[in-house]
Amino acid sequence: MVTPGVRAQGTTLLGPSPYLAFDDSLPGAGAAISPFSTVDFGYFHLEDFEDALLNTPGVTADAGVAGSGSGFQDSVDADDGVINGTGRFLGSYGGFTGTTAMTFTFDASVLGALPTHVGIVWTDQGSAGSGGTFTANLSFEVFGSGGSSLGAIPPSPVGQPSDIGGTLEDRFFGAVNLEGIRSFRITTDSLGDWEMDHLQYGFVPEPGSAMLLLAAFVAVSRRR
Repeated sequence: MVTPGVRAQGTTLLGPSPYLAFDDSLPGAGAAISPFSTVDFGYFHLEDFEDALLNTPGVTADAGVAGSGSGFQDSVDADDGVINGTGRFLGSYGGFTGTTAMTFTFDASVLGALPTHVGIVWTDQGSAGSGGTFTANLSFEVFGSGGSSLGAIPPSPVGQPSDIGGTLEDRFFGAVNLEGIRSFRITTDSLGDWEMDHLQYGFVPEPGSAMLLLAAFVAVSRRR
């Protein structure tokens, strides 16, 4: 398990950490929120899959499918507007039985720049057949623009007593790298179906880049 703030190759690895909501605006969320909720981003996208689609800009996945509304769906707790211990009948992104890894890839041409901050919330692990358990070991790895690894959270235990909607076991996995993250891969060692939610990614300009952008804005404003 990696504690928040561990650095590897210029990357800050975050999680696995409890997660009930993106921020602390709802009573009961407490500290179980995104580490990105107070960051001042140049751009930021949060995909909650409530429309049963993966359709935030500039990201694709090589496996899995979005869904919403099923009693077997396991969403982040806050997505129904209240912290109440359940994520049923809401949206999530799942891997079918037998899918053990999913890679999310970002497109700088759409976003303007690769994200510097990425994260996702594991919400559910189904059993792998009769006698299976609702537990697994998850790993999380991020990759740079050239495809090389920027660091990884090693296999970490996740799980719950049931595969129907519980939220106390939900865990955030994420990373920060100011040079940009091209993709991340999340992997399970279980053959059962599994779910995720609150895919989140954003870009924070380096101080020098921010000053250049500000100077360009001022120059354009003066021409008007």
